[in-house]
Amino acid sequence: MRAERELPVVWAVAKGSLLNKLILVPSALLISAFLPWLIVALQVIGALYLCYEAVADPNIDLVILEKKLKEPLIPILSYPPKLR
Repeated sequence: MRAERELPVVWAVAKGSLLNKLILVPSALLISAFLPWLIVALQVIGALYLCYEAVADPNIDLVILEKKLKEPLIPILSYPPKLR
């Protein structure tokens, strides 16, 4: 990519990042000062969202992955256990 095309993109990302920091850092400081219990709740919500994103990822086909591994990803799904 030529520099005259790349630099505007880098500048736009930098401006967006700076704007996020100007909003999120003071918000985090205010929440931690006045509503400390909210931090744990927000972390739980964020973790649940990440779990949802991991499961809903269309690029991961668990059936194909299990066939390649030749064993189940989650052992409880293969109950009763196979005797070796």
